[in-house]
Amino acid sequence: AFSQWRSSWLSREGVSSVITFIPAGLFGLGWVFLGRLDGWVAAAGVLATFGAFVTVCMTGMIYASLKPIAQWHSPYTLPGYLIFSAMSGCVLVNALLQGFAVGSTVPLAASVLLTLLGWG
Repeated sequence: AFSQWRSSWLSREGVSSVITFIPAGLFGLGWVFLGRLDGWVAAAGVLATFGAFVTVCMTGMIYASLKPIAQWHSPYTLPGYLIFSAMSGCVLVNALLQGFAVGSTVPLAASVLLTLLGWG
């Protein structure tokens, strides 16, 4: 499936997700085992975030390119995927922060705003 990355959104998604694991893994190792969030660990985090964004874009394009399903073959599919991915990630972070009693109003407000944006 990886060999057709020039013409297949599915292959592009696979390639981007595998590439994203490299900086995400380095970020996790630096954070958990070295206790660092600066320098190369921060750079790995930024690269992992960018890779996740690209992967979600590829996933959205898989569905947007399906002509037989008119509801998905739309210019709104990719933005919808981006909104729903941000919404679900923000809701998860907010739930974890609230569960560990370190929550703040910023993730809570972002969760509410993105949920309203996604379902509005």
